[in-house]
This record gives sequence, structure tokens and C-alpha cells, in this order.
Amino acid sequence: MGVFNHTARPKKSNWNVYVLELARKRSGMGSKTSQRWTRTATGKLLDVSTNPYLLFLAIGTFWIILSDQALAAMHFPDSLLSMTGFQTAKGLLFVVITASAFYSIGLRSQRKLNDATNRLQGFSEIAKTSFDIVWRANAGSGAYEILHVSDAERYSQLYDDGVAAVHPDDFGDGGLPSHIKRHGLRAPFKADARMAIDGEYRHFEHWVFPVFSSSGELIEYYGTCRDVHDFVNAQERIQRDEHMLRMASEVGGVGIWEWNIPDNKLRLSNEVHRQYGSVVDNPTALKQYIHPEDYPAVREVMLSAKHHGLPFEIEYRVVTAGGHERWIHNKGAPVDRGEISRGESSKQMVGISLDISRIKQAEQRLRQLAFYDSATQLPNREKGQQQLEKIFGQTKFAGEWVALSMFDIDYFSSLNETYGPMVADEILKRIADSVVKASGVRDFVCRYGPDIFLVILTGCTETQFVEKVEVLESILHSELEISDMKLFVSITGSIACSDTDGDSASELVRAAQSALYHAKDQKRGKLVRFSPDMLSKSLRFEAIRNALKTAISNAELTVNFQPLYHMQKQSMRGFEALVRWNSASLGAVSPAEFIPIAERIGLIGEIDDFVLDAIADQIQEWQSHGLEVDAIGFNLSPRNLEADGGADRLHRKILSRGLEPSALLLEVTETAMIQDAIAVARNLEQLAAYGYLIAIDDFGTGYSSLENLHRFRIEKVKIDKSFTQAITMSERHANMVRSIINMAHAMNMEVVAEGVETEHQRECLSEWGCDILQGYLYSKPVNAEEAEKFMRAA
Repeated sequence: MGVFNHTARPKKSNWNVYVLELARKRSGMGSKTSQRWTRTATGKLLDVSTNPYLLFLAIGTFWIILSDQALAAMHFPDSLLSMTGFQTAKGLLFVVITASAFYSIGLRSQRKLNDATNRLQGFSEIAKTSFDIVWRANAGSGAYEILHVSDAERYSQLYDDGVAAVHPDDFGDGGLPSHIKRHGLRAPFKADARMAIDGEYRHFEHWVFPVFSSSGELIEYYGTCRDVHDFVNAQERIQRDEHMLRMASEVGGVGIWEWNIPDNKLRLSNEVHRQYGSVVDNPTALKQYIHPEDYPAVREVMLSAKHHGLPFEIEYRVVTAGGHERWIHNKGAPVDRGEISRGESSKQMVGISLDISRIKQAEQRLRQLAFYDSATQLPNREKGQQQLEKIFGQTKFAGEWVALSMFDIDYFSSLNETYGPMVADEILKRIADSVVKASGVRDFVCRYGPDIFLVILTGCTETQFVEKVEVLESILHSELEISDMKLFVSITGSIACSDTDGDSASELVRAAQSALYHAKDQKRGKLVRFSPDMLSKSLRFEAIRNALKTAISNAELTVNFQPLYHMQKQSMRGFEALVRWNSASLGAVSPAEFIPIAERIGLIGEIDDFVLDAIADQIQEWQSHGLEVDAIGFNLSPRNLEADGGADRLHRKILSRGLEPSALLLEVTETAMIQDAIAVARNLEQLAAYGYLIAIDDFGTGYSSLENLHRFRIEKVKIDKSFTQAITMSERHANMVRSIINMAHAMNMEVVAEGVETEHQRECLSEWGCDILQGYLYSKPVNAEEAEKFMRAA
């Protein structure tokens, strides 16, 4: 055994002694010592067998006896000399024979010894590279030696600590000694034990090999130790990683599956079982859970992957054992991909299964947000456009026609500002429900704009179409009870048909929009059928709307002043400020045309600010010239009166320009008064309290005129020019104007007649006692320089 190049000093306290002692007691050898082993200085153990010498003794004895008998039988001469010579020859022959025999035996023994030495040398090299410690011990005496240590310095602590180096948990029951007891040292055994090295317990793998004599007596042990600490730690890390991966997959909704195709068996993780709501062990059982509509596609994909050895990916629905529907994203591939020959099937497939139900729900919500209105739950404008294109194409191909109806809630922005977004949303919901109920089953309804609903009418005859229109007209006027309030809501609508009004979906929409614009300008609260002349008006509306957005920044707006003729003083005193627009692209645009559009698109506030700035600048200039300025008429936008706090905001805006309330005569139309009588009355009362003069403009053209005179604090009544210009042609209009003047005077109000253009009109109004006249008979609206001349002439 001298092939091992390292011999360690014996340590009675070494842990190997403990192992050998337990083994010796277990084998029942007591203190008996084998005579086959002796300890040498070099640590080698020598074999003292004498079998070759006994063989020589036996051969020599037989040779002498047999040779003498042979000589006697041959009758050789018995002379001494002859006998001596013959004996000598016989001896020499014996020496030659025995020398040859021993030489042959020695040569064979040496050859075997060399072979054994080479094999042992190979085994020792293998042992040195495979184990960290190799030891050998006598079973009887306990004498031992260390045959190999891979790192003597590193493992030197084991020599010193001995048994104390073994971890307590690996030393007692269930530890290294129990392995020895259990095996009885009749066969090699393996034991794992931790030993302390440099302050940490490291894992070691121990093997003990008992060696027996031919008689079955235990004579020695061989032992190996291998430091497997890094390997054990790696295994533990792998197990932890696998556990973490399994936990992560389950928490993240990712299941793992394996399909053994020849056995048609499935191995599924717990997450996959959860996804299906049941324990499944074969693909056939999955069929009962996959949604019937999706199963054919799943089956086709799986079979294709199986037969062609290709990866697959598919999404489908499952209905769990509990009846819940889930979306599954399944992705897998054959394990033996690339090894499949033509005509063969894959043997095994693995993959992952993800529960994507939440993703699908989020996608559904996104689609809902993208194509449906959150307030009314109706399809939105984009969905409506898509549906219209689809329906228009289908009906045109079938030779049928389609009609569009648009509904707009009148003054919806005012309702929103007055009552707030919650009430406004409730109004939208109520109107949307009404439009849906009034539409047919085959009709399509969507919210096309902030306060516009679009109805696509299909599949009806002319008679049925007329009936549908009549039903739709029934929703144009509604009284809604919301939050203990009764609100009157007016709706304006339009109708356009594909057979006469448009050859495409876009043309039909444009026709319906044109009719709606016309209705809102001329016939609010009505359902109006499109006519070709409305399109030109609609195009005019769009042109004005686009040009108006840059009118102020391009300095296209100006403010003129129209003088007021006081009948009692017979002089021009006071003015009404009137905004004028000379567009670079459209030319001169009448206020009657662009002011309503400015109100609709939300630009009226900017125009009001522009006019107030011009009035303030002009009053300051006239006052600097020493001129006394009467209150200047300013047309008050309905937006300033329809919302709570409108009076305060307007008052702060006027004061910020250096104007006093007495410098303005605020003119309010009756139309503005009827939108929200409560809010308007509150704001007018507040403005009057601040010191503003209030006038009703265009009196006689609105609703409840007499009631408004009582309800509001009015200083002046301005008779609309349509009545003034008709007094010389219609006795009815003359009596009406005369009655208005008398009624206003009875209520201590001044009367202003607008649109006076002839002497006959002036004479009639003078005779009836009208206070102030305004019109082209005296002057058209003029610029500030011309207005100053009127002031100086007064």
C-alpha cells in the first residue's frame, strides 16, 4: 500500500478511531490482534506467508526418495566412485530443475506483482482525485494510517479535534454511529456527517469498507471522506429555487404542465388544477372544461404540435368545475423537437398555462372605454361611425335605404353650468333612455357628441319610417324630475335619408348635421328634415366658426357706437356699443350671424371682454376730452346670467377695467331670461344691487314678456325692430307697440324703439310717447370719432 504518498501521524482522539472502536465492538473481536499485520516505520504492512518454501521442501523430499528408488531399480554399479558421481549429477540436475521452477514461479509472481502494482497505482490516482481523505486501519488493534489527503493544511483541524469536529446532530441517534450499528460492518456503507472546519460545519460524504480474511474474520477497514459541502449547498439552492419558482408560478397565475404522449398522461402543477377547477390527468378529460366554441381550435393546434414537433401558442376559454369562465393562454413545445422523423409523433410535450382572465377583463374595459360612452353606456362617436359605414354598405348592396336622425339637447352647456355635472349626466342618461325606447329593435343609437345622439334607422318601409319619426318627435319635449327638481328639457332633431340626401355615410352625416344646425338656429324643439339649402348654411356655419377663432388675434373685430335720440330733449344722448366683424376671408359678417355661433362654440366670453375693453378705453378718452358720457348699452351674453355667481364674476370683470356700474346699460334678451328663470332673476337682482341699469332687449320676440316685466328689476324696454318697422303697415302691430309703451310707462320704465328708419315711424312713436328712438333715421352705428361729434353737438 506504499503507493499512497502521504502518511499521517496516529491520533487516538481522531474520529476514525471512534468509528473503528464501534466497528470492533460490533464485530465481537474484543482485543484480539491479527498476526497478519505489523506496524513498520514507513507505515507499510508486510505479509509473512511461507507457502513457496514448503513447496520447495516437498519437491526436494520427493526428488531424493524417487531418484534413489530409480537408481536401485536400474542396477547401476555400486562402486563408491560411480555412486558418488551419479549422486552429484542427480543433485546438479535437481538444482537446475528447481532453479528453473523457482525462476519461472518468481517471474510469474513478479509479473503479477507488477500488474497489481500498476492497477493499485491507478486506483490510488483515482482515489486521490475522487476523495479528500483516504485512510486504512487494523480491525483488531485500531492502528491506522492516513493514506491520502488532498489538502493537508485545510483539513488539519480534523486531526486535532477528532470526534469533537462532528456535528452533534450527526453524531448521536440517526448519525454516523447508528449507520455502523445498522450495517454491522458486514458490507460497505455510506454515511453523511457535518464536520467543523474554520468555524463552519461542512458536509462530508463518508464510505467505510470492511476487509475479511478467507475465514471470514474482519481484519481491516478502508475509509474515504469527500467534502461535498458545495454540492449539498448547490442542491439546497436548487431545491429552494424550485420551491420559489413553484410559488412564483402559482402566485403569478402561471401553471406548468407535462404531457407524456405514449401513455397519454398529464402532469400538472397545482396552478393548472386551479385554473380548471379540477384535478385532470389526461388530455381527454380537458375537453369537458374547454369552452365548446374554442375546443376545435385547441384540438387542432395540439395535434399539429404533436405530429410536426413544433411549438404552439393559443388562447381559449375554460369553464371550471364550479361554473366560472376563465381565459387561458397556453404555450408549449415538444421536448424531443428535432429528433422527430417524418411520420413520427412527438413523445413528450411541456409548456406553461397562464390565467389571463384579468388581462381579458382589462381589454374588455379598454374596448368599453374606446367604443362606449361612460355616462350613458351607449356606443360612442367612433363606434357609431364604424357601425354607420357597415350598415350603409350593407343596405346599399341590398338596394335598401338608411336614415339618420340627430338629437341635440338645447342649452345643455347652460344646464351643466347651472346644476353641475352630476345633474347634467343624469339628464343625458334620461334622454338616452328615451331615444333608445323611441327607436326600433333594429335601429342603432349612439352618443355622437357632448349633447348629441345619433340614431341609425334601417329595415323599414316609407310608412314605417314616418311612424318612427312620429315616435321620435314625442321625446323632443321632456319634463324630468331629478334631485327633487322638475326640469324642462327641450330637444332639437334632424332627419336625413340615403335615398335623397347622401350617397355615402359621410355625406349622410353631413346632411343630418346641416339640418340640425338649421333647426337650432330657426326651429328649436322641432324635428327638421334636411333640404339642400341647409347644406350651404351648414358650410357657412363652419366657415364662420373656423374664421371666428382667430378674429380677435387678427384684429378683425371693431366696436361701433349707435346714437340714441331722446324725444324729450330732442338731442342725441347715449349710445349702444355694437361689435362688428370684417373677416379677412369672409368679408363683413353680421352680428346676427356670428354672435349665436360664438355663443355655441364658447367664444362669446372673449368677444365680451373685447367689447368691454373698447368701451372702457373710449369712456376714459371721452372723459379726458371733458365730455359727459351717458350709460352705454352693452349686450349681455346669456352665459353671464345662467350660472350661479355670474353677476359677481361680471361685476369684477367690469371693475377691473376701471368702469363704474352707472357707466353701462346691460341689455338682456328675453330668450336669455327663459333658460333658467331662477338663476337669471338672482343674477339680475345682484347686478341691479351693484348699480347697473337693466334693459330688456328685443322685447316682444320671446316668451312671457309681461311676466318678465314684473319678475325682474327692469329700467328700460327696447321694442324689437320687427315691431317698429311694421307699425305703419299693420294696425295689429301698431296697437301692440302702443300697448307696450303704455304698459312700460305705467311701470315707470323708459321705452326704446329700435329700427326706426322713416319719418312716419318717428311720428307714430312720438305720438304714443316713446322715450328714445334708435335707428338709421338718425344714424347707423359709427366709430368713436363720429360718435364724439354727436356728443359735442348735443
